[in-house]
Amino acid sequence: MIALSENICKAVEFLDKNSRKTIIEIALNNGYAVKDVAELMNVSPPAVSRYIHDTLSPSTRSICLLIARIDEETRQKILKYIAETLWLTLYDLLEETRDIEMVERIADDVAKLLSSITR
Repeated sequence: MIALSENICKAVEFLDKNSRKTIIEIALNNGYAVKDVAELMNVSPPAVSRYIHDTLSPSTRSICLLIARIDEETRQKILKYIAETLWLTLYDLLEETRDIEMVERIADDVAKLLSSITR
């Protein structure tokens, strides 16, 4: 199990029920059985089935356990999905606020991040 940054779990807190379901589906589509996902999330297989069928939403803790315990390739797919989901939400908020200074500040931060990643 890897140690997740606190920010990843904070990001998961912002995800809605459907996004959390998609994270589980990513694991299932990458070779994990319901039983495996349940074990990684520290829940029962029937709970995972309820997550998949929209009758229950997994907790932030359960999703963070899954992300921490899953293989690296699947973890990267999940993290990419979370980043894209949060970016789309942020994009919609920025369009609504029309605060140019805030948009420029965020653009500068994103540019710094991209610069540090590509070094």
